Amino acid sequence: MKHLAIVLLPLAALVSCSDRQPLPEEAGYDAVNMPIPSYSEYKLAWQSLEEVMKKHFLIRVSRYEDGLIVATSQINADQGMKQRLYIVGRIVEDKDGFFEPEIYVKEQIDMSDVKPHMPPAYTPAYQWRDIGRNEAAEAALVEEVLVAMRGGRMNPQDGAFFQIEHPGEMQPAPAPAPEGETPRQ
Repeated sequence: MKHLAIVLLPLAALVSCSDRQPLPEEAGYDAVNMPIPSYSEYKLAWQSLEEVMKKHFLIRVSRYEDGLIVATSQINADQGMKQRLYIVGRIVEDKDGFFEPEIYVKEQIDMSDVKPHMPPAYTPAYQWRDIGRNEAAEAALVEEVLVAMRGGRMNPQDGAFFQIEHPGEMQPAPAPAPEGETPRQ
């Protein structure tokens, strides 16, 4: 009887194992058939955003994991008012699963009270106040980042982020050469 139990227990274990569903690796499936997000697209979007922001502004905060860049422009002191742009750029995933830039540009003015008769230690630091958003600059920066993501050519002039050369523009065809002459290269 003892010998019969020793033989039947392994057989019962084999029968119970044959009822189970095969694991995906055993059945020949490719890793659970789940789409894995492509982080090469995220890296491309991040590098394009960082390139455009570094080209035009001073970067204050840059976090790759969060997809966040905070930058400021140079201080413009025209007409006695100190002004600057405060830019927040992020990489977000849209509803189709593609990564795209999201940029906010705020115009700020300095509201600190300058006290020329006091020593510098008592003069307050800058007190920046938001006066509004610059939607034209936002649109131009987003367009420039998208062009950089597509591998397009950008205008190399610094500070002219609103002037973009699109890679798909039609170039005029060269004039045909008269017969007997070779065309100029």
